[in-house]
Amino acid sequence: MIPAALLIAALLTIGVSCTPGSDCEPQTWYADSDGDGYGNPEKTKTSCDKPDNYVSDNTDCDDTNAEVHPNAREIIGNDIDDNCNGQVDED
Repeated sequence: MIPAALLIAALLTIGVSCTPGSDCEPQTWYADSDGDGYGNPEKTKTSCDKPDNYVSDNTDCDDTNAEVHPNAREIIGNDIDDNCNGQVDED
């Protein structure tokens, strides 16, 4: 039998979704606050299971605007990098 303090310490060390003896391989998840399917590379969680409102893609350049993401169409004249390619209002 594992002492409770040891079990709690193990869970805190490896994360609650990875229990001792499991085949869990934690991965990094990225917050998707705007729900566009692209995550914020600066807001992460590491877990075996995907947390709610997190995604595996970390390429969103504006996670407050669902219309701005790597697959968005660039809208000329709005002074926004709509497609996250580092250029604003390119042709």
